[in-house]
Amino acid sequence: MFLYGQNIIFGPMENSNQITPVNFAKRQKLALTFLSLLFFLFISFSGFCLDQKPDSLKKGFAGIPNLTEPQKVKIKELRNNLRKEILPIRNQMGEKKARLNTLETSPKPEMEIINSTIEEIQNLKTKILKIRAFHVQEVRKLLTEEQRIAFDLKKQKVQKKLKRKAGKKRFKKH
Repeated sequence: MFLYGQNIIFGPMENSNQITPVNFAKRQKLALTFLSLLFFLFISFSGFCLDQKPDSLKKGFAGIPNLTEPQKVKIKELRNNLRKEILPIRNQMGEKKARLNTLETSPKPEMEIINSTIEEIQNLKTKILKIRAFHVQEVRKLLTEEQRIAFDLKKQKVQKKLKRKAGKKRFKKH
């Protein structure tokens, strides 16, 4: 609390620019703390830059060596057709899941309708799996033997990664 430039409670103010052993030690400690904070920030941000996915796990053509332009164009075309074909099925599946949720939470749930809705959802999932399997075979037809091996290895790595993620989700505590 100041009154006319003087500190009534603490007495007259010391010259804060005066270097004493106590002030010097405080400044050193502050500087060291600041530098260590900067160091840890630098290390953590550099980790983000280094966190690059290996080529085999990137989307697109990164895991397939020596692709020609016609191959890339044809694969993109197949991928777009796959997405167009799967999108309405996913939408139907979303509707069925919402319907199932409504049926399961109704005051008087009817098990026959619930079971048939579950079967319809499973049929849609099966349909998507079959479409994807067909798509994979169409892509494999476009590739050379060397490219096919790389493509298959890429697919296996992605599947292992997805299984690990699914396992982590399953055992995650809520």
